Amino acid sequence: VAVNDNPKTIRVALVLPRLPKAGKSDPWIAQFVDGLQRAARDYDVRTVILLGDEADWNSPVHERLARQLERARYDLVILGSEREGGEPLSRAILALPKTRFVFVDAYYLPGTNVLRQPNVTLLQFDDHQAGYLAGYLSGLVEKSRAQHPNRPPVVSIVAGMRIPQVIGLVDGFTQGVERAAPGIHVVTAYAKTFTNRTRCARLASRQIDAGSELVYAPAGECGLGALSVAGLRGVLGVGADEDRSYLGAYILGSTIKHFDEAVHLSVRWFLEGTLPRGRPVTLNLNNDAVGIGGISPQVSPRLRKRL
Repeated sequence: VAVNDNPKTIRVALVLPRLPKAGKSDPWIAQFVDGLQRAARDYDVRTVILLGDEADWNSPVHERLARQLERARYDLVILGSEREGGEPLSRAILALPKTRFVFVDAYYLPGTNVLRQPNVTLLQFDDHQAGYLAGYLSGLVEKSRAQHPNRPPVVSIVAGMRIPQVIGLVDGFTQGVERAAPGIHVVTAYAKTFTNRTRCARLASRQIDAGSELVYAPAGECGLGALSVAGLRGVLGVGADEDRSYLGAYILGSTIKHFDEAVHLSVRWFLEGTLPRGRPVTLNLNNDAVGIGGISPQVSPRLRKRL
């Protein structure tokens, strides 16, 4: 998909793991595309979007993708994926030492060293900061509405897979709660999936049965099951991955990563010659790359100011 056909020497390819969901908005994919379009406007580079296969990085789709990258020899390739890729992509990276590759929010796979190659940069997000903000807000709200002074409130987390990004959100959330309201009990359960809504719904229901008054769900699609149960059971929810305020005012807010900003920064740093080589770079609040969005109207101006 050509985004900008201006025949400049700098050519940027964005590799996405899938097509947008048919008939639905796909905010995760849309952010990457928005960031690329903004970079094309701001820097007048030539851009293209290539599609991979989210389910299998060693599929024939990626064999074709690798060959296309080797033939086209783009100046900069930005990859939107939580995984660092399979053998075909690794081969292309090694075969193209003059092409710069940027992985956005990927994590290392055992036995591979792709992300450590000198022509590769890993852009990480400071998930701890985003989780901390959400936890701090949750602690403030629970402290302000505690009905039993002698019985500290309970809040809970239904997390997805135990990967570094999710662990950062969980740890940050827990510390934020403790900072805002020492003594609040935080309960955490990992669903071991990002897609099974029923699994997350069951975990949230158990947590609410045990006294949880708020559920944070950094679990992707699975997390929507937990948040739905929270709404049905009359407790508060905190979303993740995108603004979940559309679910209702019971959603206090949502932890957000700005993938569009990561794409835009990648292009800018490449053009400036400041894109780091062979090491991870962490994007945070200073880069406007993480945050909390969609804050509920139930949150008072006083608590918003504290946040």
